[in-house]
Amino acid sequence: MIIQAQRRAIEALKPLVGQPWPQEAFANKCSFYIGQGPTVRPLPSLVLLGFSRGIGTCSDIKGIDVAVFGYRSFNREDQEIEIDRNRLANCAYSVLLWPRRPVEIKVLSIESGIRRIALDHDLEAPQATVELLRFDSFRDHEPATIKGRDRFTVVYLQRTGLIVSYVVLA
Repeated sequence: MIIQAQRRAIEALKPLVGQPWPQEAFANKCSFYIGQGPTVRPLPSLVLLGFSRGIGTCSDIKGIDVAVFGYRSFNREDQEIEIDRNRLANCAYSVLLWPRRPVEIKVLSIESGIRRIALDHDLEAPQATVELLRFDSFRDHEPATIKGRDRFTVVYLQRTGLIVSYVVLA
C-alpha cells in the first residue's frame, strides 16, 4: 500500500526523471535487476512491490503511475505477485523503496529537498526513503532447454543516488 507521505516523496523525484522505458520491455514475463545489461556476475534481484497511483488525495500529480520496487527477500514465495505488464509498461518512472535498517550515508548535494548520495555503501536505510531508478536495458530470453516455459525478459535498472525521505506516522 502506498501512503500519502510516500507518494509525495515519489512525486518529488519526477523533475529528475530521464527517458521513459520502452513498453516492449514488458511484453513477456519479467525479472528485474539492478545493474548494467547482461553480465557474468550476479546482480541484486528486485521485486515489484506495487504501483503508486496518481489518483485521489495522495497525489499532486494526477494520472501518473510509478512502479515501486524493493530488494527480493529470501522467501521468494512471499514476494511472487502477478505483474500487470500493461500497467507496468505505462508507468512514468520507477523508484526503489529502501529496506528498513539504518545506515550512514554520504550526501553529495541537496537541491529542492532531494539529496544526491554517494553509492559507495551497502543499501540499508529506513523504509521511509525512496530512490529514483533509471531504465538501463532489457534482454529477451527463449527457454529452449526447458519444455513448456514461456519466453521471458530480464530488465536492468540503474540506481541514481537521488533519494527523498518521508516520515511515517503511526
